[in-house]
Amino acid sequence: MDGGLPDDHNSGGGSESSSIELLTPESESTQEFSNSISSKWKPVWYTGWHTGVLACATSAVLVLFINISLTIYAASNPEYKMKGGVGTLYSGNCHKSRKIGMWLHMGINVLSTLLLSGSNYTQQCLAAPTRSEIDAAHAKRRWMDIGVPSVRNLFRIKLERRILWIAIGFTSIPLHLLYNSAVYTSLAANDFVVAVVSKDHFEPGAYSNMTETLVASPDQEWRFNNAVGTPYRTTRRYQTDSETIQLFRRVLEGYDTGAEDYDDLTTSDCTKIYNTDFVSNRRNLFLITKLSSNATYNNTILDMINIKSSDTASSDWMCTYNSSGDSGILRPVNFVCDPHEIVTNVARGLPWRVSLHTGDKVEISGCKSERTDE
Repeated sequence: MDGGLPDDHNSGGGSESSSIELLTPESESTQEFSNSISSKWKPVWYTGWHTGVLACATSAVLVLFINISLTIYAASNPEYKMKGGVGTLYSGNCHKSRKIGMWLHMGINVLSTLLLSGSNYTQQCLAAPTRSEIDAAHAKRRWMDIGVPSVRNLFRIKLERRILWIAIGFTSIPLHLLYNSAVYTSLAANDFVVAVVSKDHFEPGAYSNMTETLVASPDQEWRFNNAVGTPYRTTRRYQTDSETIQLFRRVLEGYDTGAEDYDDLTTSDCTKIYNTDFVSNRRNLFLITKLSSNATYNNTILDMINIKSSDTASSDWMCTYNSSGDSGILRPVNFVCDPHEIVTNVARGLPWRVSLHTGDKVEISGCKSERTDE
């Protein structure tokens, strides 16, 4: 007797067979299933114009974070000397200040470009019509702009998008008008003293008496009417303890201890350098005459004046000192000052003559100018 397992394949012809089909990754059914799942779970912000708007919003938040961080840092740092909402980032050499300002403005322009480009892109997306809006316009026999910036579309789109478009436009205005002004440079002008001295003033043993020149007797001081730029004459008498006399004394003593800070200039260079409304890299000036103290004057100091940077034009002192022709008198009261004329004449080789407070006329042969940092 033989025994064994029944063979299904050899059993009766009425038996049914079953099979299971395995799906491979390459099969068409698997790809369709995967696509249907991914389409359901794919965020809408990662498609189409949403990606660009998301990038613009991210850049705007980044710029805001940078601005707030820099503002807090500058306001909390005592080195920047915040006063009235304005702080000083750097005070010193003008060349370095301009370089710092250039880099800061470059950074500001980069940030403003990010904001403006993001605003422009978002406005274009907001003003772009949807299919339903185009169909509605066509139904009314009207048309809309597609693919170009359009203000006309604002009257055809939804109210919410219109309000957002206007809000972005208004917030972009300060970027054009104010953002670049957040950092600026200012030029500091120097007050300075002009001293007229004899040619032997700087020689050892020269006799100089400022009190004898400016305090002993009253004289005529030339001032300027800042409204019209014309000189007028007033009578003055310096006091020995006056602030101006003390300033003159400090200038004279300062040269004795800091002669290396002074440069020898020709009359042409001297008039060119000091013919400016703001003297920033120079200060006190000695006008050296062709006279000797033993010729006409026994005092090497012939005259001194104080020039303030707050004057309308710091170079107007050239006109008050300048002689008028051979008569040796100052220009008339109604004369409008033009220092450029003096600069031009001296550059052509004409003599530079000045009139002292005593009325005497002297010719300038050279200058000594004090250097300062801008």
